[in-house]
Amino acid sequence: MNVHNPLSLAKNRSTAPMYWLGDAKSVTMDHVKYKVVKQDAYNTHLRNLDGVIQEFSHAYIYIKHLENKFSVDRDEAQPSSLSFGKNLVDLDPNKAQRALALADSLNLFMDMQRAGKKHPLLADLGWNRKVTLGRDCLKVLLPIIYNAVEKKWKPTSGTTTFTLYKFPKERQFKRLHDLYVAGNCDPRVLVSRKNGPGSHATNAHPADLENWVKHARLYADKKRPSMRACFGELGKTVERLNEELPEGARRYKKPSRNTFEALIKGMGEFFLHAARYGEDAATKKFAPVREGLTVFAPGQRVEMDEWKIDLFTLLAMTSAWKLFTTEERKALKKIRLWVTVAIDVATRCILALRFSTRAPSAHSSLAALEMVVTSKEHIAEVAGAESRWIHSLIPQEIVTDAGAAFIDASFRAAVATLGCIHTIPPAGMASARGTIESVFRTFGQRYLHYFEGRTFSSPEDRGDYDAEARVVLNVDELCRALTRAIVDIYHHEPHGGLGGETPANAWLRLSREHAMIPPLDQRQRRRIFGTVISRTISARGIRFLNIHYQSPALPRLWAERAAIPNSPTPSVDIRVDRFNIRTISYHDGFDWVDLDTELNLPDNISVWEWTGALDAVAKTHRKNAKINLSTLVKAVNDLRKSGEAAAARAELGTDIISAAAYRKVEMSRYGYDITDDILEQKQLLSALAISHDPLTTSIEEYRFLALNTEEHDEYFKRSELEYPAFEARQDEAERPGDSEFVIDFGE
Repeated sequence: MNVHNPLSLAKNRSTAPMYWLGDAKSVTMDHVKYKVVKQDAYNTHLRNLDGVIQEFSHAYIYIKHLENKFSVDRDEAQPSSLSFGKNLVDLDPNKAQRALALADSLNLFMDMQRAGKKHPLLADLGWNRKVTLGRDCLKVLLPIIYNAVEKKWKPTSGTTTFTLYKFPKERQFKRLHDLYVAGNCDPRVLVSRKNGPGSHATNAHPADLENWVKHARLYADKKRPSMRACFGELGKTVERLNEELPEGARRYKKPSRNTFEALIKGMGEFFLHAARYGEDAATKKFAPVREGLTVFAPGQRVEMDEWKIDLFTLLAMTSAWKLFTTEERKALKKIRLWVTVAIDVATRCILALRFSTRAPSAHSSLAALEMVVTSKEHIAEVAGAESRWIHSLIPQEIVTDAGAAFIDASFRAAVATLGCIHTIPPAGMASARGTIESVFRTFGQRYLHYFEGRTFSSPEDRGDYDAEARVVLNVDELCRALTRAIVDIYHHEPHGGLGGETPANAWLRLSREHAMIPPLDQRQRRRIFGTVISRTISARGIRFLNIHYQSPALPRLWAERAAIPNSPTPSVDIRVDRFNIRTISYHDGFDWVDLDTELNLPDNISVWEWTGALDAVAKTHRKNAKINLSTLVKAVNDLRKSGEAAAARAELGTDIISAAAYRKVEMSRYGYDITDDILEQKQLLSALAISHDPLTTSIEEYRFLALNTEEHDEYFKRSELEYPAFEARQDEAERPGDSEFVIDFGE
C-alpha cells in the first residue's frame, strides 16, 4: 500500500508544463488575485492588486495547480445581447442545441468565404462566384448549408434524434452572422430569448427615436464620418426642426453623447466595419483568432471515440481463462464493457479512458470529457501503475464521430462552454480521425500478454461471492489492468507516429516548448460537470446527503414563499461535485452561486467517503440519533487509510453518480442530526492510501453503478416515485415553530 502524494511528481521531474494564460481575465493563486503581465519560456509575470509584479516559474504554478490553489478566470466576450449570464450547459437542451447548430451553419459559411470555389461543397456545385452575404448568394448557399449541418447532427448510432427547427432565411441569417462575429463567435449569442410577448423599454418619444436612429446610421457610410460629426449633425437637425415647429408643439430632443454612441455601437461591429471599409475587410478583421496555441502544441487537436470490449472473447485468448469456473464463464457472456477514449494527436498521449458496463450515452462521453480536463494521477496509482498519468488540459479542438453520445446536446454544450471547437468529420471517413482509429486497431491484441496469468484473482482469493459477483470483481480488475497498460506501457513505448519518440517524452518536450490551456479547477469543474439536482429550500437552507448549506439569500426566499398561504415550497437546481462536498452551487436564476456547508467540514471529502462514514457510524448509533462531526471525520480517515476511498474516487468501471442515485442513497441512509464539534477545521484528513488489493473496488453503497442498463433502471424505478414524499417529510421535520424562527431582513 502506498500513499498518494501529488507534489512528488513536480518535485521529482526536471520539467513542468507551461500553461497559457494570455487570455486570462485574472489568476488566483494561494487566495491572491493577479493580473497577467507577460509570459516567456521559463516564467510567468503576474501583478497583484497592489500593483507589485511578481515572477513565478512554470514549475511553481504547476505545483499550485496540483495543490488546488491555482485557478484561472478567462476573459469572455460579453456583447450587449449576451445579458442572461448563463453557459450553454445551464440552458434548456433544445435552446442550446439550436444555438450550436446555428453556430455550425455560420462557421461553415465563413469557411466557404475563406476557401471560395475551392471549398469541397462549392467545388461539387461548380461554384464560380464570390461568396457574400447578399440575398441572391444566400438563396443558393443556405439549402446546401442546411443539408450539411443536418447531416452532421444526424447520429450514426443510438436513438438520439435531431431537428433543426426553422432554419433562418437570408435576411435573418445575415443578422445572425453579424451578431455571431461581433460576439467573438461565441454560440451563446445565438441562444433564443423568446419567452413570450414582451415590450420595448425606452423613454424616448417615437419621433425623437426615429431622428436619432437616422443620424446614427450616417456613421455606417463609406465616407467614414466620426461619431462626433454625426452627433453634431443630429444637434443641427434638432435645432432646425424645433425652429419650424408652431408655438405650443412638442419640441424635439437631443440624446446625450453616450446614448447616441450606444445607438451606433448597437448596430454591431461587423456591420459597421463592413459598411465603412467593405465586407472583405470586415471578414478579415473579425475572422476567429485563437492565439497562444501552435500547430504542434498539446491540446491543439484531441480525438475521442468509443470501443466495445467483448470480455468473453478477450479473456478466452489468455491464460487467465483457466481461472474462471463454468458459472463465471457463462456470466461473462452477459458482460459488455465499453470504454471511451480521448487521445492528444500532437503527443499521442491518452487523456481519457472511461469504462462503463452500459452502452455509450451522453453520460459516458461527458465523463470522458471531464477526465480530459482534470487530473488523473490518483487513477493511475489505484490501478497500480508505476508511472504518473499527468496528461490533462483544455483542448482547442475535439474531433468525434456522429455517435449518439457525442451528438447529444449536453455533450456539445459542455464542449462549447470549455471554449473548444467540436469537429465531426463526414460519416465513413475514419481517416479523418486516424489517430484514435489506429489506437483501437491495436488496443485489444497488443496488450493481451500483459494479462497473462497475473491479472485476475484466483477462485480462492475471490471467496464466497456468487458467479456474477465474481465476474463484476474481474471487470474491476480488467479496468485496472487496461489503465496500467496505457500508463506504464503505451506511454513509454516508441511510437511510429512520433518518429520513434515515446508519447510520454513527446508530452514533456512539447508542454515545455508550447503553452497549453491549464485544466479546470474544482470550482470550474463543479459548474460544468457537477450533477444537477433539484432541491427544496427549508429554514436551514439546502440539504444534500444530510448536510445543510446556507446563505443570506436562501432564508429570505424561504420566508417570502412561506408567508403566502398554500404556496409551493421553493426549490432550486444545485450542482454537486462528487469529489468535494464542502461546497455546492445553486442557480439563482441568473448564475451559479457557491454555498459552503454550515459544518466545519474539512475540504476534499468525497461523497463516497461521507456515505461510507455514515454507514460505519450507523452500526453503533440508532436512527435519528445525534452524531458528532468528529466521529464522522474519523470514519472518513479510516476509509482513506484502508484504500477504499481512493478506489472509489478512481471510478473504474462505474458510472458517474446521477441525481437518481443520490436520491436513492439519501432515502436509504440519512436520518441523523450532526453536531458540529470541530473548531475552525483543525481536524485534518488523512492522506489517501492506495491499496492494490483487487478486491478493494469501491464504497459498497455505490456498487449498483456497475450494473447493466436493465438492472440499473429497475433499481431506481421505485425510489424515484417515493422520493418526493420522503423529501416532504424531511422538510416538515426541520420546519421550526413560529416562536423559534427569527429572520433579520436588514443588510
